[in-house]
Amino acid sequence: MSLATCHLKSKLLTFPGGRFSTTDEAMRARFGAFALYRRAAEAVTVRAVATELLAGDGQNRAVIVLGDLNDEPEAATTQILHGPPGSEIGTGGFDQPDQATGSGCGISPPACPQLNASRASTAAAPS
Repeated sequence: MSLATCHLKSKLLTFPGGRFSTTDEAMRARFGAFALYRRAAEAVTVRAVATELLAGDGQNRAVIVLGDLNDEPEAATTQILHGPPGSEIGTGGFDQPDQATGSGCGISPPACPQLNASRASTAAAPS
């Protein structure tokens, strides 16, 4: 079993002077894009590491990617880490080798019911 840990770029934006907010909407949009680009590049790098660890020409290999992805399961950066569609946990392809890597390559969201309930109540709370 191989583990790959990561901590992708936060969505929290930092502006010149160490500020966390700005009244300049164009600046906020640019810095938001920079953070997204960085998070996407980091996700691509982690995916490449996972793919390399999975390489095995039909051999079963166990690889776990864990850490703080700083995004939700449906986000584009998280989707980069997923294998082909249908390889996510709970789908028929999760445990099946694929032709590209020779191993299953899905990732799963947190399986802890308490954590999922906590996230749901936090998301429903007014801001």
